[in-house]
Amino acid sequence: MKEKLDDIYFAQFGEYYEWSYCPETGMWYEDAKEILPEPPGELEKESDFSCITVVGQDYEQEVMDHNYDVIIAFLNYLEDKDDFSDCIGFQLFLRSEKYSLVGDFSNRLVYRLSEFISDIKTKDYANCYENEYSNYKFFVWKKADRQVRFSIYCYNECDYDGRYLKLIFDILIDEAVLISKLESIITTFKETVYDVIQSYNKYMGNDFRIRRSDYVFENLFPEYLEIEDHD
Repeated sequence: MKEKLDDIYFAQFGEYYEWSYCPETGMWYEDAKEILPEPPGELEKESDFSCITVVGQDYEQEVMDHNYDVIIAFLNYLEDKDDFSDCIGFQLFLRSEKYSLVGDFSNRLVYRLSEFISDIKTKDYANCYENEYSNYKFFVWKKADRQVRFSIYCYNECDYDGRYLKLIFDILIDEAVLISKLESIITTFKETVYDVIQSYNKYMGNDFRIRRSDYVFENLFPEYLEIEDHD
């Protein structure tokens, strides 16, 4: 563990992948070798937990409709056309009895969630961080009776509400319920994009193909991959 990262300013562009911060100890813990200490205090199990995914929206606004223009712009980008939208943002609306969070993410989280879900199923501790620009990092600690503690910390250094490196979402919930909610994010994202691809094909008069390298879509939609000399 470290008291400080080597350079706290540049940490947001790399080291947050590898380190997690504990507000109680004031120390950074190396993800590959250490377990972040669980937040203090016991939690009562919460039964009212919802997770809604809205594809194509960002900036943490209370908008509940998918933004199909953003998805189409990214499809154009993947087809190597003149569009420089290199990701699809989406919002998560997380609600529990005590917490409410509107989170802004990109399609990269959809890819990382698969590994996170696998870790929750097979390990006593798991964490998930989207990328160097993400505002949030997810943590899970296994508890008794197939329950887990699901916590979210703010990793946005520019957060002006004083939440930076603090706990902002913390619930005790059945492991199966949490996994189902996380899987629903992937399902909603994929189904929404699939629907847009079908409309895109009709409008463009051709079959959509991935011609720019993008590891997220190459793994989520391998049937559309068309990249020469692709490793």
